[in-house]
Amino acid sequence: MLSKVAEFLANATVRRLVVSVIGVLFVALNKKFDLHLDADQLYGIVLLTLGYVVQSAAKEAVVAHADAKVEVAETAASLVKPASPADLP
Repeated sequence: MLSKVAEFLANATVRRLVVSVIGVLFVALNKKFDLHLDADQLYGIVLLTLGYVVQSAAKEAVVAHADAKVEVAETAASLVKPASPADLP
């Protein structure tokens, strides 16, 4: 069971969604369950949640950009054929 949860949370988008839902639940259910969180604490939860989501998305974008650069370089290298002695004048 735990391995299925770990496998589910391996996706960065799912992790961002789970963190966002937990952050929203803390803020939304503060009064209902009498969690005694004041405005500063709720603001901190919102900032931590937002910070994690932005950082995770930025990290994923950087990795995707680096992967795209490698793919372009490999494609360009495959298009350029080395000169053979028969091609030389």
